[in-house]
Amino acid sequence: MTTNGTKGPWVALALLTACGGAGGAPSLEDPASGPRAQGYDAAQHCLVDSSQVLCPSGIYAYAQWSDEVGWYIERDACGTGPTVCPL
Repeated sequence: MTTNGTKGPWVALALLTACGGAGGAPSLEDPASGPRAQGYDAAQHCLVDSSQVLCPSGIYAYAQWSDEVGWYIERDACGTGPTVCPL
């Protein structure tokens, strides 16, 4: 029979083993191939001056960086309302 002091590590080990170990669940989407990694498309994005844009609702939408074009953001990043792009 074990004492209460040695039961804790065994319970933790059993739970980690049952849950697939300490590594956690693998990511379902690889960031390098996800929709944000597709790159700049003039039909879907516009160029902006900084990493974030203030939406009319008061929240900030975050832009993406590309070495080729600089900061760019989705045209509908703010949701409903006017597009982010000036033109």
